[in-house]
Amino acid sequence: MKYLIQIILVINLLMLGGCASPTTYQSQGLTGGYSDSKYEDKENTYYVRFSGNGNTSQRRANDFALLRAAVLARKNLSPYFEVIYLKNVINQGSSGTAGVYTFKPEVVIEVKLINEFNNKVDTFDTEKLISQLTTQYLIDESTLQ
Repeated sequence: MKYLIQIILVINLLMLGGCASPTTYQSQGLTGGYSDSKYEDKENTYYVRFSGNGNTSQRRANDFALLRAAVLARKNLSPYFEVIYLKNVINQGSSGTAGVYTFKPEVVIEVKLINEFNNKVDTFDTEKLISQLTTQYLIDESTLQ
């Protein structure tokens, strides 16, 4: 019985440890991540969503949505992209403890891939942004898909 209690305590600690980390840059899974789709009726335009867990900051969620957009631009050989729509959402969820809630950020952006830089505020250089965010969040660039 003593060992069973110890095993249960270790499992609970491991589960809590997994929940204590913010969402990483990853495709959508149980702990959040990105998803994207190409608009069929809008040329070179993508919908990108990033959902974080309760330990993910809004800034991190924004950055990872932008990183996903930059990766899509790179895949399509587009040196720049423009954010044409941005929506930040905070989803409230239960933590599993009565009366305790988590707040999970979600970012939705619509981006248009472009070949020439324009001076709009929401235009990004694909390679510069990838370099900046992979360095900031210690992401191995070779893992970006």
